[in-house]
Amino acid sequence: WAGIVIGSLVLLLAVIFAAIVWILSPSRLTPIVQDYANEYLINSDTKIGSVELTIWKTFPCVALDVDNLTIVSHSLDAVPDSCRAALPANCDSLLQFDKFHLELNLLRLATATIDIRDVMLSGLRANVVMASAELSNFDIVPPSDSSDDTSTSLPDITINSVEISNCRGISYLSLADSISADVDIIAAQLSAQKDNRLQLIFDSFVSATYAADTLASRLPVMVNTMLDWNADDAFRVGIADTKAKIGNIPISLDMDVNFAEPLKVDKLNSTLGEFDFLGLLPYIPKEYADMFNGFDTNLRSTIGITLTEPYVMASADDIPSLRIDVNIPDSYLTGPKRHRINRIAASAKADINGKELDKSTLAVRNVRFAGEAVKPKG
Repeated sequence: WAGIVIGSLVLLLAVIFAAIVWILSPSRLTPIVQDYANEYLINSDTKIGSVELTIWKTFPCVALDVDNLTIVSHSLDAVPDSCRAALPANCDSLLQFDKFHLELNLLRLATATIDIRDVMLSGLRANVVMASAELSNFDIVPPSDSSDDTSTSLPDITINSVEISNCRGISYLSLADSISADVDIIAAQLSAQKDNRLQLIFDSFVSATYAADTLASRLPVMVNTMLDWNADDAFRVGIADTKAKIGNIPISLDMDVNFAEPLKVDKLNSTLGEFDFLGLLPYIPKEYADMFNGFDTNLRSTIGITLTEPYVMASADDIPSLRIDVNIPDSYLTGPKRHRINRIAASAKADINGKELDKSTLAVRNVRFAGEAVKPKG
C-alpha cells in the first residue's frame, strides 16, 4: 500500500506540474516573475529575459531556467553629491547573470524531501558597494518582521551539484574603509559525496587595495574541501579535509562552526605551510616587496593553529584561546651586499588564553643562528 500511495502522489504531482508548465509558458511566466521581483525587492529594478519551467524533458525532475537577469539598485540614490562623486559609475549595477538552471526531483518531493539535483549559474557578475555603514547598494530586501519570533524547521534537503561557470567577476568597494577587492572565479563546484557530505572546489584570483596601497594583485586562491551539513541543524557547518592554497601558502583545515547567533566555533585545526619567504613577495604591496631587493634566501616556515576551547563570538572584543606553533627549519640568508647568514632555525609555541590574556605564554626553543662576522663601520 505504501508503494501505491507514493506512486499515486508522484503521478498527481507530475500531472499538476505538467498543467502548470502548459499554462505558464515562458511568455506568461516571465512577466509574472519579473513583476513579483520588482514588487518584493525595494529600491531596485529587476529585468529578466525569460523564465521557463520544464518537466517532460527532465522527468522525474522539474526544471527551472532563468535567462539574462539584471538587478539595478536605487538604494544609493539618497547619497549626497559630495559622496556620490567618489562612487564608481557602475555602483547601481548590483547583480547580473546569463543563465540559471535548477532541477528538483519530484519523486523525492512526494516523500517531503527537497532533492536539488543540479544548479548551474553562468555569466555571474556581482558588484557590492558600501557608501557608508548605513548605505549600500544591496539594501533592497525589505526588513523582516522582528516581532515574529516563531521558529521554523527546514524539511529534509539534499543537494547533488552546484556549479558556477563563465563568471565575470565579483567586486567589493567600501568607501568608509577605503577597501576595494575583485574576485575572478575560475571554477566553483559543489557536489554530493558519500555519507551525505558535499565537496567544494573553488579556484579564483583575488585583487585588493587599501587606500592607495595594493594589498594583493591577482592572488591565486584555491580550495578543495568537504562540508558536513544537514537541514536538521542548518546553522552548523563542518569543514574537513581541506586542502587550500593562497598564493604560495598551502593550508589544511578542519573546523566546526555554528552560525546561529552568537557565532560559535567548536573546533579549529589548521596548518599553514611549508611556505617559502621569497614566494610571498609577488603578492605583497610593491613598496614592501622592494625592501627585499638583492636578498637571496631559502627561508621557509610552517605554522600550526589549534583552538584549545570552543570560541563564542558574543562581541567584537572576544578573543579565542589558541595554540600557535611556528617552525623554521635550517635556512640561509644572503643580503644585498653579499653578507651571509649560513644557518637560521627556530621553533616557538604560543598559548593564547582568550579569557585571561595575562595567563598567555610564549616559549621559544631550538634557536640556531650562524653566519659570517660583519665589522660595523662608523
